Amino acid sequence: MRAGKFNGIPEKQVGFMRENDCTDCHSNIFIEHTSETIKADCSNCHDTDVAGAVTEQLKDYAERLNAARLSLKQIKTGLHAADADKKRIYEEAEKMYIFASTANAVHNPGFAYDIINEIEKRLALVK
Repeated sequence: MRAGKFNGIPEKQVGFMRENDCTDCHSNIFIEHTSETIKADCSNCHDTDVAGAVTEQLKDYAERLNAARLSLKQIKTGLHAADADKKRIYEEAEKMYIFASTANAVHNPGFAYDIINEIEKRLALVK
């Protein structure tokens, strides 16, 4: 998978996750993951500080992703076809957003935050 300048990489890239299977961390991979299920799963092996940190990270990522979605919507309405450079930058940000909205910030937080940072940079250029 590719998003802008980022090459897609396997989801399980965090060092400690490379040696684990999904079910090592997830009690049930078929249920929706809420902050409560994440806390419960993390707390099986870690103290509540780790579970809280993971939950806060996901909340921050979701908030930034939502802000990017709103900015994309707002910018699109004011984007003029005559400005080819801005249109290209906007389209790059939009593609990255689509990719980022399906990425999992828990499994590879560095990659997820690199993408959201790039989205925000591009949106700042076209505002």
